[in-house]
Amino acid sequence: MLEPRGDKKVLCAGLICLDILSVMDHYPVEDTDNRIKRQIWQKGGNCANSAAVVAQLDEQAEFFGTLATGRAADMVLDEMREFGVEVDHVVMHDGCDSPSSSIIINTSTGSRTIIHTDKDLPELTFSQFQQLDLNQYKWIHFEGRNMAEVSQMVNAVQEYNHSRSMEDKINISGECEKAKYKPEYFTSTVDVVSH
Repeated sequence: MLEPRGDKKVLCAGLICLDILSVMDHYPVEDTDNRIKRQIWQKGGNCANSAAVVAQLDEQAEFFGTLATGRAADMVLDEMREFGVEVDHVVMHDGCDSPSSSIIINTSTGSRTIIHTDKDLPELTFSQFQQLDLNQYKWIHFEGRNMAEVSQMVNAVQEYNHSRSMEDKINISGECEKAKYKPEYFTSTVDVVSH
């Protein structure tokens, strides 16, 4: 449970994308024409979803990540605002594509098949993170993606914590669901690890 600490926020740093969910009563056979039960377009990405959940728990939440300018970004950022998540520090990039996922949900088996594209959108950098005022936050959750940069972000928060009283320290959590992002780094550097 999060401790109430004035107006301090929970920051979630990582991926946001457009999810296009197609709900079907079977998995489609390759090279066939199929009808779907319904289709949903919504914000996605582990970290964006975490920020939305934090906001639903009546905590002040902020999402920090990158997006490409355009309609997809406008849509997912509007949805984040509807959840009550602050998105003022999202880093926008021109001339590239925002990530998206096409998801097939098979209602007969419960399976979920994800096809993800993330071609050319730059990941968050440590220099972008340095623009944030850490005094605003009581908890920072990092999605373990660009670990060379994320490790510097985590170290900066740890350094910040060294000069703070116990009640003013920022809790640090990390999520790393893919082995290619070296999740072992988080186990020794953050307070809470999730997969």
